[in-house]
Amino acid sequence: MSSTQSPSALTDTAVAGIVHPGAVYRLDTFMAAVGWGRAALRRARRNGLRVVRDGRTVFVLGDEFIRYLNEKLVMPSPPNIS
Repeated sequence: MSSTQSPSALTDTAVAGIVHPGAVYRLDTFMAAVGWGRAALRRARRNGLRVVRDGRTVFVLGDEFIRYLNEKLVMPSPPNIS
């Protein structure tokens, strides 16, 4: 990504493993960026990941993916030291 390119311009090009808040990803680009196949995407959608449709094109919002991860992450409780 060049210094003049905004994160929302990542619709067609994405770095594997990086999802930017505020960016909009075509579904195929998003799946490649996070390393997911169809089954993982289907499971995430059933578990609350929302997508946006425009006609036949499906998009994933970076903010929505981050919300989904934050909701699904289970943080271990700190040990109770008495």
